[in-house]
Amino acid sequence: MSILTDLYIFLDTSWSYRIVEDYVNYIVQRMNIRPYGSSVTLLTASDASLLANQSYNIIDFFKQWNFDTHNQAAKPGFSLPTILSKAMELTDDLFENESKRNSLGLRSLIMLLMPSPLAYVNEHDFDYCQRYLDFLYRTKPDMNFIYYSGGVLVRFKSYVKDPRKDLFLLDPETDVEASSLPVLQRIKNEPRRITNPCSMHPNGSRHHQQQVKQYLPLGFLTFYKIAANNFFSPGYMRYIKIKAFSRIAFVICTSRRNSWPYRNSISTSPSTEQECLQISNNVFSYDLTDMCLNYQTTQECPPLFLSVQAQAFADSSQVMCEEEECFSPQQTQFLLITNNLDCSTYDRDQLSVYL
Repeated sequence: MSILTDLYIFLDTSWSYRIVEDYVNYIVQRMNIRPYGSSVTLLTASDASLLANQSYNIIDFFKQWNFDTHNQAAKPGFSLPTILSKAMELTDDLFENESKRNSLGLRSLIMLLMPSPLAYVNEHDFDYCQRYLDFLYRTKPDMNFIYYSGGVLVRFKSYVKDPRKDLFLLDPETDVEASSLPVLQRIKNEPRRITNPCSMHPNGSRHHQQQVKQYLPLGFLTFYKIAANNFFSPGYMRYIKIKAFSRIAFVICTSRRNSWPYRNSISTSPSTEQECLQISNNVFSYDLTDMCLNYQTTQECPPLFLSVQAQAFADSSQVMCEEEECFSPQQTQFLLITNNLDCSTYDRDQLSVYL
């Protein structure tokens, strides 16, 4: 499974560059940073000023962030209210750009916060940050905050969706790989979002059918997530389809509970939490109509999780990818098609969240 994400790192420059350099590099170098791959943006955790602008090129990233630029940063420190405000601004820009390109997103969205051991959230900011996070999770449910922090992790447990999965200790006395690999795996495990281009705009119009080609190495699988915002209100002819483009077989699995549904070749017992179907010449279709009829809010209504797995072996007559999006010639191709996705930003009760 390859990583495809938009990664935003908020780094507390109280960390010495010589200490934190290897820990950041370990993650960034394994993020599949490249054109048509992942992107990375590095900002200070104190005032959210840029250390490295959004980049799809690993060399460009390291040219922007180095010993000199790290030490010349405006000021060290950690301000969660500033980070949350900047996260809103960055994702607004991202979604606006996707809307103009009629894009479905198709990357995960990660905010990686790296506080120093002495960083903390002022108690006077607690309520404000809680309301802001609630607003972000209502309107941008695919946004994920992960802490890779020095010091005692429990001080940040109120600011993540799941403290068991989203809090990681950065201990300079610990081997770089041992410390950073769990963070990398957490990012890797986040499904790619399928987002209606207008779904983050309250007054946006629905987009009808859209289709985009996806690329997957032989034997690999990729995971997607469609948040309830995209199918919350009643609709008609609302669906997602997967159509094989390469002349091979794909296995499609779906679930409303399991974040990583996939067919396990070892187990023969059927799962009640997921459904799987193999396609080759046929088309997989999933009806998204009336998915939230029994729920009052988008947060209550569970998302749809979906995976696509390519068969393990094929010859060049079946798989030959020469498009620039392909990482290698041995990448399989399939079409991802959506129709009439929703644009719900608010809940049925239309509650406003005042910050």
